[in-house]
Amino acid sequence: MKLATTTEDFCDYAFSPAHAVELVGMTPFKYVDLTISHAYMTDEWEKTAEECGEAASRAGVTLVQAHAGDFGADENGNAAMLPQLERAILACGRLGIPQVVIHAQWDFSLHYSGGDPENMRAFNKYNLSLYRQLFPVMEKTGVSVLVENSTEANLGDTCYYMTGKELADFIDFAGHPLLAAVWDTGHAISRRNDLYADIMSLGHRLRGLHVHDNRGSADEHLPPLMGAGDMDALMAGLRDAGYKGYFTFESFQCPLPDFCRTARIKPDVSRPLLLRKLPLDIKLQTEQTLWDIGRFMMEQYGLWEE
Repeated sequence: MKLATTTEDFCDYAFSPAHAVELVGMTPFKYVDLTISHAYMTDEWEKTAEECGEAASRAGVTLVQAHAGDFGADENGNAAMLPQLERAILACGRLGIPQVVIHAQWDFSLHYSGGDPENMRAFNKYNLSLYRQLFPVMEKTGVSVLVENSTEANLGDTCYYMTGKELADFIDFAGHPLLAAVWDTGHAISRRNDLYADIMSLGHRLRGLHVHDNRGSADEHLPPLMGAGDMDALMAGLRDAGYKGYFTFESFQCPLPDFCRTARIKPDVSRPLLLRKLPLDIKLQTEQTLWDIGRFMMEQYGLWEE
């Protein structure tokens, strides 16, 4: 496997997606997951894509995955953000990015209770109706859309695909060759999943990763080996399942910045907060540590590739 990270690592430093790509280029990482949220997929999305491509070329990095937003369903269940998602897929096509993560849509009328079969069927049917609207642009560009697992820590019991089996079942239900899975380790760790079982359940359906850690109850996006996650289970699963994709970090909370919604102790804002953001040069040093941890993990399981 090759090691990648997300431009989200520099969300507190960059003023645009292209600037974030340039900042990743200052780290040891050469493969990049590009965050292209709804805010950037405006009528000027083509300019944004062009700037990202130019930045990647200057920085000497390769864009291998992207992360868009979600469907933003309105009160009637319609995909309010469909135009932004279509633009994100078109942008990936232009940039040669083979796959983009688009979250499943939560549904406040279907409450998760250990994968209740009736609710699961309804949730699968509803989400397939949304993803189907992206099939034409996916087929036009050849860009795959990856569906991500969820956690109660973020969305309560309103979103499914909490386990590898549930996500695998949806991918099989959808039955489209360009719809696959991305596994978010932090989401799984926050609910104490068996990471090995999750990865093995996904098998060939797994085409992407979001690797991060937490202390077992909140989606903290910590570097691996710094939380409660069983990373040996993860690595053994990737090895035994024959995973061929990138080992992509989403460990951008290092250290914990001011915007972190999961911080358990909130700062006292009545006095100056002078230590909530590191200078860029120190942040870059933490990226070196993150890269070293990733290489160590993969080497221990015979999975490292330059």
